[in-house]
Amino acid sequence: MNGPEIRQWRKTRGLSREELARLCSVSYAAVANWELGRNQPHGAALQKLQSLMSGEISVTPLTPQEERLLDELVGRGGFGSREEFLLNALLQQIRATEALPEPPAASGGPGPDPAPSPSPQAPSPSGKKDPRPKDTAKPGPRDSPGTPPAAPAKKSPTKARPQKKK
Repeated sequence: MNGPEIRQWRKTRGLSREELARLCSVSYAAVANWELGRNQPHGAALQKLQSLMSGEISVTPLTPQEERLLDELVGRGGFGSREEFLLNALLQQIRATEALPEPPAASGGPGPDPAPSPSPQAPSPSGKKDPRPKDTAKPGPRDSPGTPPAAPAKKSPTKARPQKKK
């Protein structure tokens, strides 16, 4: 790969030199020097650049707002990095998908049409209530972000104690 190829690939992906430098763990100047043909990527940066350019690693640039939100979620969740957070989120989605029943086969094929799946909280074919929780909770006024917690309840008045005379 030569400088013009790197530059063309970067521009078609909508990446700045700074963003590519961050992805390859190098400086802005290193990327500029690659593109200008002053030197070539090497070591870990070369491997990362090859993975990016081959499509082995996909890059989706984030808007500044998306970056702030992602960083906020990473911090709230106690994750060490964006990658750790995203990997965790992906694994949760995979586990949730694996728990879903297989989609029915397209009609018109061999075998009977599958019975429609019961709706949540509807009795199942065996007559038992569907065990899946029904998510109907609506946030109350205290559940909205930015609302301060309610003040503690006041104690009922008590009789004043007589003060000691000196």
